[in-house]
Amino acid sequence: MYASVREIRVYNDWLPIRVEAEQPESVGSTVLRLSKRPVVDYDFDDSVLDDVEVYVDGAAASVASVDAERGLVALSEPVSTNSQVAVNYYWHPISDAEIRLAIAKASAEVELVAGRRFARYRTVERLILTEGSRVRLRDRVVSVDWVRVYDAAGELVDDSAEYVVEDAEQGVLRLKRYSARDIAGPFFLPNILEVEVSYTAGYPETPEHIKQYTILAATYEVLLRFQRMLRVERSYDEVALVVKSTEGLGERLAYLREEIERFRKLLPKPVRRV
Repeated sequence: MYASVREIRVYNDWLPIRVEAEQPESVGSTVLRLSKRPVVDYDFDDSVLDDVEVYVDGAAASVASVDAERGLVALSEPVSTNSQVAVNYYWHPISDAEIRLAIAKASAEVELVAGRRFARYRTVERLILTEGSRVRLRDRVVSVDWVRVYDAAGELVDDSAEYVVEDAEQGVLRLKRYSARDIAGPFFLPNILEVEVSYTAGYPETPEHIKQYTILAATYEVLLRFQRMLRVERSYDEVALVVKSTEGLGERLAYLREEIERFRKLLPKPVRRV
């Protein structure tokens, strides 16, 4: 994915809201129900477990698991009914899961429009080389693991062929010791080769305009869903969101639409190689 939950939250000022010393509702002897939900990841390490602190009669208690969406905290040990329980945690009306879903959708859209991936990934390609020594791969090259050469019958000729990366951006390698269509005996027919390449493709880092487009598109997706949710009344007590009216939200969505279209024009277009 081409943006992180942290980048979306910082861009929109949707930062986690801290709750201190809350006395939660008990659900059985080991489960606590928090008043605010969803619980969110304060330090952006992809886990809320270390962001929830529970104290029983002033002593720290071990947290076994957290159901972030439902605001349920499971303790490792049962708590007696006479104990005083206090919980510190972070929450926000827009959940981490919702942001991740929006990022995934925006990232998929980028790949669909551009016809390529922008993150690193490992892949293996096997191609038929009918002329020359240049091998044209499907994606740009970050690094090459190995190159193998086979004859026309599919028999392995060289399991560690020497090569040169001529154009990493276009994914072009050149074999040092092999060339297709070279005339060879005993029948002096053109030589056809098969070349197999294991390599890391994509980009060392996400290009900045790809990241910016993903942030804008993911924000738009979240706010569009939030606009629909405004029809359902739900109280969050004293907490006020950044968007305070449907009119202001409409203006923000219109701005995001314009920015998304502007950045979409900057996305690279698929190139068909022949």
